[in-house]
Amino acid sequence: MGLISRSSLLVLVVLFGSTAVGQQTAPEPKTDQFRLRDFHGWGRFEKGSWRAVRVVKETFDETGKLSSVSTSDTRAALTAITDKAFTLTTETQLEIAGRRFKPSTRTDARPYYGIETDWERKDARELNLPGGKVRCEVLRVKKKGASVTELVLAKRAPFLFGRTVANGAAEASANLRVTVLAVDLPYKVLANIHPVAYVRTVQSTAESQTITIEVYSPQVPGGVVAQSTKIVDRKTGNLLERRTMELTDYGVASANARRTRPIRRSRKR
Repeated sequence: MGLISRSSLLVLVVLFGSTAVGQQTAPEPKTDQFRLRDFHGWGRFEKGSWRAVRVVKETFDETGKLSSVSTSDTRAALTAITDKAFTLTTETQLEIAGRRFKPSTRTDARPYYGIETDWERKDARELNLPGGKVRCEVLRVKKKGASVTELVLAKRAPFLFGRTVANGAAEASANLRVTVLAVDLPYKVLANIHPVAYVRTVQSTAESQTITIEVYSPQVPGGVVAQSTKIVDRKTGNLLERRTMELTDYGVASANARRTRPIRRSRKR
């Protein structure tokens, strides 16, 4: 299972505009208090939930010729979660040129959307999108080095409707922008059809630009079920790297279940 083709994506954007809106069946974030956790792909799940993905990575030399190809299979499990951060334990099996390496395991605690400092709810905003309006909350975070992060969040998948990160220094700044292209489109996730969103992320530095298109399902831990990425040299325009990711399996744990193993949503073979 791969992403939609480039031509199909072009048609998609033309039909739906910069963002399309439809009715979502996914559960909404809690409304009694505002928590970043409720708007995050991992934060909305319970400890024990997991996701397995396969990533194919291609790298290119200075002339644009393919120089190497690698495949990695990664299983990420949610091993701890709080309102401030979540902890993932990942096991990765890497294969390069037919050679399989010893699996590596690591555990990392991560704040939601990388926000470790305090944030403030700046204002509410309505996005005028094809199909209707979406009410969003705008969060503003100021960090060291005069960098500013702005999140635009809504109570419907993909929850993050905009993200902007910009450093104050003009030349060496790393700028990141997230845009929702379309929502509530049918997509086959393993053996089932899910309503998904298509999200574009563009990250630019002085040296390169990274463009990513991802397919987001609120029913899967981590959210992302497929992804395509390319990295381009900004000076020469040459392709430096290309990656594709696809979901291979996942499990959802329930806070009320007595079982210790998560519910599996396996691919039919």
